[in-house]
Amino acid sequence: MAASKARLDQYRQVFAVRGFPLVMALGLLAKLPVVAIPIILTLHVATGLGRGYGQAGLVIAAWTAGVTVGAPVQGRLIQRYGLRPVLAVVTLAQGVFWGLAPHLSFRVFAVGAAMSGLLLVSGSTVVRLAIGGLVPQARRHTAFAVDSMITELSIMIGPPLAILAVSLTTTDGALTSLAVALALSCGALTVANPRIEGTPTAGGTTPRAAGARRSWLTARMVAVLACSLAAGAIVTGYEVVVVGALRSTDQLDWTGLVLFWCAVCSLAGGLLYGTLPRGLPVPLVIGLLALATMPLGLVGSRWWLLALAIAPAAALVAPAFAATANAVTQEAPGHQAVAMSSYGAVLSAGSSVGAPVAGAAFEAGGAGAGFASVGGLGLLVAIGGWLVLRRRARPPARTVECEVGIPVTVDASVPTRVPGNDPTTGHTP
Repeated sequence: MAASKARLDQYRQVFAVRGFPLVMALGLLAKLPVVAIPIILTLHVATGLGRGYGQAGLVIAAWTAGVTVGAPVQGRLIQRYGLRPVLAVVTLAQGVFWGLAPHLSFRVFAVGAAMSGLLLVSGSTVVRLAIGGLVPQARRHTAFAVDSMITELSIMIGPPLAILAVSLTTTDGALTSLAVALALSCGALTVANPRIEGTPTAGGTTPRAAGARRSWLTARMVAVLACSLAAGAIVTGYEVVVVGALRSTDQLDWTGLVLFWCAVCSLAGGLLYGTLPRGLPVPLVIGLLALATMPLGLVGSRWWLLALAIAPAAALVAPAFAATANAVTQEAPGHQAVAMSSYGAVLSAGSSVGAPVAGAAFEAGGAGAGFASVGGLGLLVAIGGWLVLRRRARPPARTVECEVGIPVTVDASVPTRVPGNDPTTGHTP
């Protein structure tokens, strides 16, 4: 009993951090419309504009490409100007496009969707940045576990809400509702303006590590981002194979239940991960996720057997995203906005990679080949990431004294300067 109480105390301490509960609530509101966008895009193009599902897929691909390409650019802008000015532009752009979307022709709508992706700062990115600025490092793995669970909730709630909006009105009505939801959620985050590490302060200066602009992109960071890409590929890939396997065995009606079960298992896994005294190494979590995914094709064709077998892999999804997000904050002191925005782009790219890889393998060799393809890819990346992170260990932290004589622990890999001699310091205050 005492052990359980001590574990849950991790969550109590995280939610006691000033501003954290508000950021989580606003993050959920911001994530819901974003996860609904692919559904609304599909239904509007395929039925509202009468273009079919093939062209709807192209529009979704254009929007996804915009999100992937735009994220690192937005990160640099946030790093330079701060979160509020960037979110203000995003709020205006999203409200205008989705508000006008019901009146646009297909070609203009497709181009606008791509531009909307370029100008979208997702709620997930804002929440992850806020965690880096609000929560002490020792508690961040629990905070990121909370964020991963909230993301799962948004994925469970958002698409059904989109379908409900279309069924109650039309695709035009759903687009208008989406415009309002994005404007309100992005506007709320703009007003809240959570503190983010390494962005401009009230005085207009930007504390950042000395060195080249891209000094954050070290070999260790590349290894973490590669593991993040693998996580996105595995999750999207096994979902594609689940749909294909159930469809090929005339059990497609059970697909929604199996995927809902996966989300429930992910929530449970994230809840348990957040109770750990410290986070787990990224390669270990990704490796376990890959190993749990690879043999799923051997369980047979019955939907309930697949649901039982996939539970361990699904339970590792939220921990995988929590571990990778936490590692990004550790590996990019002073460059949080750029690194975390790039992390979001890598997750999106991983999803784009996982779907075609798993689909092609499924077409060639059935469910066994589909699960083994993305699981094997993830295992290779995890091994490579482990080798890089093991050989390139971070330098130990060292203690310096600031002007008032207070000892401050800083990352030894980041050069420091004596405050007062230079307008920039080598560590984050």
